[in-house]
Amino acid sequence: RGKDTGDVESNAFHLGYEPALDGLRGLSIIAVIAFNGQLLWMNGGFIGVDIFFVLSGFLITSLLVQEYARSSTINFKNFYFRRALRLLPALFVLMMVCVVYALLIQSPESAAVTLKGVLYTLFYVANWVQVPPNPPGIGPLSHAWSLSVEEQFYILWPLLLIFLLKIRNKGVITAIVLLLIAASIAASVWQWNAGFDHLRMYLGSDTRAHEILIGCLAALLLSWGSIPRTENVRKAFRVASVVSLAGIVVSFFVLRHYSAFVYNGGFTMIAVGTAVLVLDFLLFPSKLSRVFEFGPLVWLGKISYGLYLWHFPILEVSKKVFDERLHPAIYGSLGVIATVAVAAASYYLIEQPFLRLKSRYADSDREPLLLPDAAGVAGRV
Repeated sequence: RGKDTGDVESNAFHLGYEPALDGLRGLSIIAVIAFNGQLLWMNGGFIGVDIFFVLSGFLITSLLVQEYARSSTINFKNFYFRRALRLLPALFVLMMVCVVYALLIQSPESAAVTLKGVLYTLFYVANWVQVPPNPPGIGPLSHAWSLSVEEQFYILWPLLLIFLLKIRNKGVITAIVLLLIAASIAASVWQWNAGFDHLRMYLGSDTRAHEILIGCLAALLLSWGSIPRTENVRKAFRVASVVSLAGIVVSFFVLRHYSAFVYNGGFTMIAVGTAVLVLDFLLFPSKLSRVFEFGPLVWLGKISYGLYLWHFPILEVSKKVFDERLHPAIYGSLGVIATVAVAAASYYLIEQPFLRLKSRYADSDREPLLLPDAAGVAGRV
């Protein structure tokens, strides 16, 4: 029988700031930008999105479980205020720039698409409006599909989680989350084999939910202390982590977002591998985790939300301006440099001041992992 609420609330592992997770995020955003910028031959860089989904589920669930352990409840108002302060200020600036770009520079036809994209992004439906038979792309904000997937998760998961935690049985909670994961995987497999367009599975909240939920399950197991810290377990995690990291890196170069493998277990394998890396980094720190604590990589992880927001529109404008004047590698590199500069400015001038306001809605003196959320890091569709 699963243990009772007292054990569920004991929070055997308390998560604080972990630079290795920022480093993992940094690797992911490099892959995503390389994919969208057609750089470094990373045709499979879109799986950086999967890594961010897992991290998002893991971090958000860790925060919520720790809050529940302290107070036996979840303050939904504070949670959503914190999410808004984290995500909206930088996003609003991007949307305002897109509106100005549409009204002053774009043709009427292109401007109409961009302005609709702003509305779709504002209401977090940018994924569903690009699902076939709808035309793909909503201008400079086409990449906002994953932001929408994340926000839909943010709305639903805390409500479900508090219900699960009140069940008072870890085994039942785990079984329910596993059933939800299986249902999402089954939806993807069924839709692929039923002949749906691959973009339906790529963009759908239902077919991508299992990646976020795998991160959620990892957070629950870690918070409950359900993973033994024995020498045999450490060795098993070390082997699994090396294999997972190797598989992820190879996938950056060999996967294609339209291939059958991706929707028949490929995304799931990447998500499980990411969860293994996260748990290994936190439970059994080693030389492998220290690699991800490399300063520049950690810094890229910290500004990854801004990198996500700005990379796609900047790269698209760079292509339009320089396509016939410069080699793609040159204008792509210039676009990346501009993206890093703009993202850094966004982080220090916009995001950080609003992050400091989050303390008003925190449930402890120190909220762990005040880092860029996974929300919205996306591949090109």
